[in-house]
Amino acid sequence: LAEITGKNERSIRRALALLEANHWIIRRYTETNTRASGNAGIDLRPVAARLYELRQAENFLEEKIEAARECKRQERDDLAQLEARKQAQDGHDKEQKESGGEDSSVHRKSYKLNPGSTNLVQSGASQAKLGQRSNNPVSDIDVDTEILFLMVQVSPTLQKQLTAAELCELVGPEPSGTAIQSVVSAVRWILTNQVKLRPAVWRVALDKHGWAAMAAVVVAVDRQGVRDPAAYLYSMLKAARLRDTVRHSLRALEGQEAGYA
Repeated sequence: LAEITGKNERSIRRALALLEANHWIIRRYTETNTRASGNAGIDLRPVAARLYELRQAENFLEEKIEAARECKRQERDDLAQLEARKQAQDGHDKEQKESGGEDSSVHRKSYKLNPGSTNLVQSGASQAKLGQRSNNPVSDIDVDTEILFLMVQVSPTLQKQLTAAELCELVGPEPSGTAIQSVVSAVRWILTNQVKLRPAVWRVALDKHGWAAMAAVVVAVDRQGVRDPAAYLYSMLKAARLRDTVRHSLRALEGQEAGYA
């Protein structure tokens, strides 16, 4: 299977264990733990019995992909319309300026009693907004499904904090909010008990990087050779393109002695 799929043996064993835990296959072995005899091997009858579910899942994914494409097309159309309106407005303003500027016959009343009041209000609003961002819960951050899947797939530390049912759901096509929140709680526990990064530093990193910051936590605790996870995590969080960094690091964890198998 590893040669056919181009994966390493550990990834194949992990995938088979996950399929068996989710009742998609049955693995049968002999007394010598081999699959050489006629009654031993991988029983695919559960898969055959659930072909209808597989087709439903395939249709669901196709519909989701098509909906995403349609959304992108609509966004492009909206941007094109906005650009056209902007160009038309710029042309109108240019013509008005060339024809003599604004109509001075219309008296414009100013409500700005204090020249500095507007700036003070804007400054206060900006500070309030910044404070709100620093206190945002993780649930307000958009879920990065690719990063989430890689975290659950390759991190043994994270897997130990989750139940088998949660693991099966999290590697599915659309995990529930409850399962995702379990990952958030697990990362928070790892951060508090194993990494012990300063809370202020973590809040800033979470605001800036979102799920990539949470993925960096599991990389720091699971990567071999890391003696000081807090210092390693702190250096990772300084990366401008942290998402690309953690993607590479999570994929590198597949080659380590970790995972389901």
